[in-house]
Parts: sequence; structure tokens; C-alpha cells
Amino acid sequence: MKNEAKNRDYLSLRLFIVVILAFAAGLLFRRSAGILAMTPISLLLCAVAAFIPMQTYIKCLVFGITVFALNSVESGTETAVIYSALCILATALFCIAANAIKKKKRLGVPLICLSAVACILLNLFFVGNPFKAHSSSEQFASYTAKNYPENEHAVLGRFEISPIYYQWKTKAYTVDIVSSRYPTESASLTIGDKVINDGFKSRMEQKVAEQYVSKLSAVLREALPQEEFEVSFERFVALPDQAILSSGAGEIAENVCYDIYIRGIQTASDMERAVYRYVAAIDRSGIGYARLTFKSGIGNWQRRYISVSPNHPILHPKLELRYINTATSNYFFEYLLKMQEK
Repeated sequence: MKNEAKNRDYLSLRLFIVVILAFAAGLLFRRSAGILAMTPISLLLCAVAAFIPMQTYIKCLVFGITVFALNSVESGTETAVIYSALCILATALFCIAANAIKKKKRLGVPLICLSAVACILLNLFFVGNPFKAHSSSEQFASYTAKNYPENEHAVLGRFEISPIYYQWKTKAYTVDIVSSRYPTESASLTIGDKVINDGFKSRMEQKVAEQYVSKLSAVLREALPQEEFEVSFERFVALPDQAILSSGAGEIAENVCYDIYIRGIQTASDMERAVYRYVAAIDRSGIGYARLTFKSGIGNWQRRYISVSPNHPILHPKLELRYINTATSNYFFEYLLKMQEK
């Protein structure tokens, strides 16, 4: 009876150690662990567990379930499955090598070396290269410091940036970014071939612009109550050292380019007269802007537009009516940008 009790205690102790090792491996082997997940530390823990006397399948189950559970809490199912599968494979391979070493077989040491190499290669493919991740992380830090600096009065609040992780399907290193003002609208910054793709910037620019679009719409609505129009945000114009997304309320009115679509315009002369009315209302209000682009027309072949710069005498804008042929180009917005930059 005493021997059975000792054996149970010994088994419980071994199981406890395996669980602790698996939990430690799971904490390190998560996508949110960043560069740590890409290092072989978790593989080392699998190798240590391989030498603890216990059936291989039990150790594989403990490691697999633990890693899957910890990853599924914060990542998608696909990521959790990949990470747990890599951990199960590493545990199984190291257990085979450890059993060979215990039995004093010559293949034991070569097996554990081959297992380590195989697991590291798989980790590099699915989880990422820690050295490349470190380099990419420095690039992200430089980019976010320039474009998303901290400002306690920022309209978007504070920015939270996740640890770096690797997307094996696209071969890109990625961080997720979210603003405290819009916590459900996160997006990613990715880097591939040393070029950063910002999927967050355009979305948040729209959020920052809402206050300015609302203000300009209100000014025009009050001055021209009978007119039918629609004001929309086009883009921001900024100096190289100016962080648009960290701006406070009302700070960058002079950086906003607007699109103003006017309904009910039949002729070119009607268009010019309407634009004079709109610009006069805006000039009287004193509201700032970088550029106004007025548009009209619903034809299938041509659309009218007039671009107005703020650099004109008050109430005397210089207007030049232009047309874009919609039959030869579907990129009206891009065409306007090119014309404005001339």
C-alpha cells in the first residue's frame, strides 16, 4: 500500500511538473508574446519535459491543450491550432529522442539534434524569425513615433500598439493598432520588403475629419438653406513633421481638403455662380481649409469640377471650370488629386 501511495505521489509530482512546463511554454508560445514566441525557449521547455518519465501521449496532450487554450483566448482558432500543433510535434519528437538516449541508443543524440533543427525551421516558417522581427519592430517604432505620437488632447485619444507577430501566409510582420476613442476599430500595420503598409491611417483620418465636415456643412446649411449639397472629406494636407492623427479638436482645419457635390446644376454658368455663393459663405465664416473641390453633373460622359484654394482675396475667388471624361477613366478622385498637385 505504501509503495502504491508513493508511486501515485511520484506520478502526481511528474504530472505537476509537466503541467508547469506546459503552462510556461504556452505563455511564451503565444502570438501576443511577440518576439519571445519566435525564439526557441518554448522548444527548450518541450525538450525538458521529454526527459520526465511519463507516457509520450500524455505530455503531448498536456502541452497541446495548454498552448491551444492560451492562444484561443486572444487569437483566432487557426493561430491556436498552428501553435498547439507545433508544440505537440516538438514534444513528440523530443520524447522519441529522449527515449532513445535513455536506452543508450546511438541515434539518441542525432535524433534530438534533428528534432531541434526541424522544430526551429517550422517555427521560422509559421511563427517568424526573431532577428527579422526585431528589425521590423524598430521600423514600426520609428514609424509610429512619427505618425502616432502621444497627445493628451488628441481627438482619437491614446494609441495602443500590439506586440509584433508574423503572418505566415503573406510573409509579413505585423502589429495591430487601436485608438482609445474607437476601441472596436483596430487595424494593422504590416511590413514586407521594408515597406510599411498602414491599414489604420485612412480609417482614422475619416474619424478625425468628421468634426471638420460637420462644421463646414453647418456653415453652408445656415448660409444657403435652399441649396442641395453634400460635403465629404477628401484628404489631409500636412507637413512632413505634422502628425495629423494626434491632433486635438479643431487644430488642423487648414489641413483639410473637402469635396462638395452640388445638386441641381444644369450648365457651366450655373456651376460658376453656385460656387461663388458657396465660397462667399465660407469666406464670411472664416472657416479654414486646404482646398475645396466643387463637383456637379450626373451625366454618363462628363462631370464638372472647380477647385478653390484658400489663397485668394476674400469674396473674390479665382474659378476655373474643368471637366473629366468619365468614359475614359473611372478614377475621378485620383485625377483630381493629380490636377491639384500641378
